[in-house]
Amino acid sequence: AFYKRRSSSGSWSTAELVSTDSTDSLQQIAIDVDNQGNPSIVWTDQTNVGDLGGADYDIFYNNLTIATSTWLGMTLVSTESDLGSYDPDVEVSENGDIHVVWYDYSDLGSGTDKDIFYKIPRCNYCCLDINVTGF
Repeated sequence: AFYKRRSSSGSWSTAELVSTDSTDSLQQIAIDVDNQGNPSIVWTDQTNVGDLGGADYDIFYNNLTIATSTWLGMTLVSTESDLGSYDPDVEVSENGDIHVVWYDYSDLGSGTDKDIFYKIPRCNYCCLDINVTGF
């Protein structure tokens, strides 16, 4: 996945690679921007990054700090998942918390049907996938 931004003057930045460690199929990209213009990007990817994620589709995240032009790095979000994870969405709250939601087939106590999962990837008080509901 690549990222470009357009300045207020109308010029486009150079394309930047977001999925730096991806070697397989990726899809279903979503983006949100915080109040300082820093983009948070999530996507579904089949890459097995350093034994993270396995061969199924997982949810990955990357974030750009505009002030330093520094990317966080490709980060696995669906760490507890052992089956396919799909259709991620991301929202950055006014206080900067990043919220990621997706559906997943993993059986974390609710069967292998589709369940909705939620995670805040970069905070100190939440680090587990939360199975919101089954459908």
